[in-house]
Amino acid sequence: MDRVYTMELVRSFQVGEMSRREFLTKAGAALGSFAAASTVLAACTPVTGPTEPVVVATLEPVAAEPTLTATPDGPSILTQMVEYPDGNGDTLMAYVARPAGDGVYPAVVVIQEWWGLNDHIKDVTNRFAAEGFVALAPDLYHGAVTSEPNEARKLVMEMDQDTAVAEIRSGVDYLLAQEYVAGPTVGITGFCMGGGLTLQVALVEDRLGAAVPWYGSPLSAQQAATVKA
Repeated sequence: MDRVYTMELVRSFQVGEMSRREFLTKAGAALGSFAAASTVLAACTPVTGPTEPVVVATLEPVAAEPTLTATPDGPSILTQMVEYPDGNGDTLMAYVARPAGDGVYPAVVVIQEWWGLNDHIKDVTNRFAAEGFVALAPDLYHGAVTSEPNEARKLVMEMDQDTAVAEIRSGVDYLLAQEYVAGPTVGITGFCMGGGLTLQVALVEDRLGAAVPWYGSPLSAQQAATVKA
């Protein structure tokens, strides 16, 4: 699967450069099936309305001490799962990667695709750390991870967008409370579903220095005018 080409097709559809039919035709050819193209498009489209409960295998995330990791041809980084509270007194979790050396570093929030907090997103987070950032990837599915499009679609549909935005903002709280993070702002980036959430957070969070969505659902002109990053 050509991820870059497919995401370019998603972007072209979202900004009106091609019709839904044209997208499904081209993406279906690239992905090997019309069904695969439909599920990719669904992942980058806003979800509304009720849905059936999700039944998917989950692994209970566990907070851990930092692990020292040597990145290929790069600096050493520290990685760990961390816990922090949300606004309701519940516990949230995220994957954090940061430079191993002493110092104060800029921070960035990395938002998952519809698959969950998987190894790919953790690798992206690690790469930010190798470049000198403290990077935090919130676990928005609370332990659920999948590689199956149908399960991913169910997870997206069950996720409440407003709750996800609030959880991401709690991650910003956590970052800015760390002595090794340089405030008063952080960056945010996300991919497909995470790109849409990046934009939604940028509408309400004034502690963002930059917001970089990799597609996702675009904002209206009126919404874009209120972006705080």
